[in-house]
Amino acid sequence: MSIFRGLSFLIVVLFYASAATGQDNSSILNILNNDSIKYKIILKTPSVKEPAPGGVFRVWIKLPKESKDYFITRDSAYWIRHLADSNTDWATNLVLYYLTTENAGAFNLLYKDRKSWLPYKEGSIEKWKNWLHKWKLDK
Repeated sequence: MSIFRGLSFLIVVLFYASAATGQDNSSILNILNNDSIKYKIILKTPSVKEPAPGGVFRVWIKLPKESKDYFITRDSAYWIRHLADSNTDWATNLVLYYLTTENAGAFNLLYKDRKSWLPYKEGSIEKWKNWLHKWKLDK
């Protein structure tokens, strides 16, 4: 009977933890799916009225606050694992660009989709390893 109570308690805790985030892990992780990620590359300029030199390209993803909160608490091992996975690599790269607001000029110049990005994948992984290490996210 005590095993049943323990399992019941665990199920209730997991249910409330899932409800508190507003999304379950599967819907959050679905964002990192190469086949379903929806994104835009936008040009951000110093002037709102007209494009000017000095603008930067940014990745924009419609990301619910709960997903963003989840992603910003992940360590570098999480991100590197998803960058190495052929089902999530492209989407993970996009999400990292979105979260970090890194200049995404390469998306405009070198690659438009996963296929054209693949030759640059290893360089992207190294870039993110260095970035994550710099910001002490390699716990």
